[in-house]
Amino acid sequence: MDELTGLATYRDFVVSLAALSGQERISLVLFDVDDLQALNDRHGHEAVDRFLARLGSLIQERCGAGEMAARLGGDEFALSLLEDEPAEVIREVEQIRRRFGEETAGATLSVGICDGRTALRAAAPLSLLEAAGGALADAKAQGPGGLSVFRLG
Repeated sequence: MDELTGLATYRDFVVSLAALSGQERISLVLFDVDDLQALNDRHGHEAVDRFLARLGSLIQERCGAGEMAARLGGDEFALSLLEDEPAEVIREVEQIRRRFGEETAGATLSVGICDGRTALRAAAPLSLLEAAGGALADAKAQGPGGLSVFRLG
């Protein structure tokens, strides 16, 4: 368990995803706090630790049975959802982003999303975590507050 947020760790999250391997009705969301160093400079480390803990709480509040939230490291968080409709996942992500921004002096999150059905149609070695990571990289390339959904083609 991550000491700051109380969420699962990267290792626990990967084990959880492996147990869900092959299940189509799942989506994986990766969150990354934008410009963490600038937040540290502006608000201080204690405030940023509170921001990270609050993000952990917001993500955990969304978790239902069979779903998992984790702090993957530093300012990167993950959420597995037993939901495969991208529009619904985006709606839920936007609620988390809005609340986080309101409660943290306007801090923003970049988000990458991949649903299980898309990952299963992708190349065999492509995992849900890799696909969501690629989507997160695309979101960060958009600038602060970017959002990207992994899609084939």
